[in-house]
Amino acid sequence: MRYLQHTAIQNDSVDNVFLYREELKLIVETRDVGVHEGALTLPFVDSVSDIDRAKKYVGEVDAVFLVGIGGSSLGTEAVFQALKAQDANVTLTVFDTVSSDRIERAVRMLVRRNIPKEKIAIIIISKSGGTTETITNASVLSQALSSHYSADVKDRTLVITDQGSRLDTLSHEIGYEVFHLPHAIGGRFSVFSNVGLIPLALLGVDIAGVLRGAREAITSALADDSKDALDSVYALSLMSARGLTTLDTFVFDASLEAYAKWRRQLLAESLGKSNDMKGNAGMFGILPTVTTAGDLHSVAQLYLSGARGIHTDFITFNTYGSMPITGHPLLSIIPYLEGKTTDDILQALSAGVLEAYTDQQLSYAEYRLVSCSAYDIGALMAHNMFETICAAKLLKVNAFDQPNVELYKIKTKARLEREVTN
Repeated sequence: MRYLQHTAIQNDSVDNVFLYREELKLIVETRDVGVHEGALTLPFVDSVSDIDRAKKYVGEVDAVFLVGIGGSSLGTEAVFQALKAQDANVTLTVFDTVSSDRIERAVRMLVRRNIPKEKIAIIIISKSGGTTETITNASVLSQALSSHYSADVKDRTLVITDQGSRLDTLSHEIGYEVFHLPHAIGGRFSVFSNVGLIPLALLGVDIAGVLRGAREAITSALADDSKDALDSVYALSLMSARGLTTLDTFVFDASLEAYAKWRRQLLAESLGKSNDMKGNAGMFGILPTVTTAGDLHSVAQLYLSGARGIHTDFITFNTYGSMPITGHPLLSIIPYLEGKTTDDILQALSAGVLEAYTDQQLSYAEYRLVSCSAYDIGALMAHNMFETICAAKLLKVNAFDQPNVELYKIKTKARLEREVTN
């Protein structure tokens, strides 16, 4: 993966990030998962035993139902959509927000495809073990599936949570198969832990390739001669100072839309803080958004009109896969398309957009991958985690907490408790 920075960045925080990089290097070298930054160690930690246990427990499956929200599901969705969603024999259905309609549609899918109970896997993921949306969906889904099969589905259920959580204890009592993740690792940094690896393994994803890409990206970022990783760290940490308020992740391949949403959460929860580490008040971080090539005839008008305050990170490939464009009468409308390939068109579109951004003097950078492979996706996501952690260090904010997320949780709990007492 190459990081190509378009806008020149002047930076005076080199010493700070160099020192922090040495800390990160030691954490990775010692395989320390007992600290928050241990998320960068996860691709180097042996996870084979838990993956094998999960596979042995449920066997080969045709449908995976993943119950989790935010970091508990976004990483799995990102990798699966990028690598398997179009041609996978096994389906993934994610239950993040509370939706009875989604659960009903899932049951109808089982009926339509005539999938037996022995071919499904239910994966309940909650780090804290007490997430309202997750516990609600897990309860309703389990009841719906048990009703459909006229049999309990606890023997098809895996739970991934913090050791010692209430969900951990209760799951053992119910009879679920339980897995843990390192306590210090937050949800948005957990894709290379059991949270991501177990579902992806059941879905048939090339786990070895994903982890190899992640390992090599982290090793490269921590190397003394690393340039791409540090350039992206500096660019990310200096956006607010440059008057930028929005960071748009623009993916030209539609299979990366879920990845872009994963990155949106990573940036928003890690950098979007109202106080720095010393308690100084302010608004840190910038608004992360997502754009796909399909938006070129919608929001592109806004961006290319010269709207300021927006930085765009483009995710491009050396190759998008190729089909010939030839021999159809419709090609007479645009004759120069004859003899081209779909890859030629996408390369021309991405190059044309980047040239237009340059002409309009808009802030952007390019993450260029070889292809949409397991290795490249693993490398990209690991790089994003590294740059976000380091940018937070330079911004002097805590990359690993999310205190303001608790605000809605507290209000929700209070309302539900009041309804019970009333």
